[in-house]
Amino acid sequence: MRADWQEIVKKICFDVLEQLAFMFCEELEKKDVCNPDEDFLKATMVFSGHHGGALDIIVPRQLTPALVYNILGMDEDDIIESDIAEDALKELLNTLCGRMLPALFTDVETFDLHPPEISSFTKQQWLEMLHRENTIAFAIEDSPVLLNVHFDE
Repeated sequence: MRADWQEIVKKICFDVLEQLAFMFCEELEKKDVCNPDEDFLKATMVFSGHHGGALDIIVPRQLTPALVYNILGMDEDDIIESDIAEDALKELLNTLCGRMLPALFTDVETFDLHPPEISSFTKQQWLEMLHRENTIAFAIEDSPVLLNVHFDE
């Protein structure tokens, strides 16, 4: 894996959010992330093959309508059910992981991407994730978002 993997992941994430969701990201230093007072959704995609691990993205629930409108092309007056919001987050994660792995490893290595899983995430869990070494923090529309990459040893 490349030594500059965090910069690569950040660039891919920012590019994907701009191209897929028409949303612009602002990089945050972990020390500058304020404690959120909101509920979160976490999407996790496990990958296996030449290298194994998982990619997590944790977003505030309040951000999911904007993701749905932009990723799925829905109108703002459409009713958003929870499974639709989860589908948009899964699609985002699938795209992120699909672009991240070839950029981090050689193009001859193959990976199996497992279906993304969605779970609720508490403020306490969010704070714990923020302080992990492999977590990247950024903001979308002034909402804090975390991206965590972990590799099997």
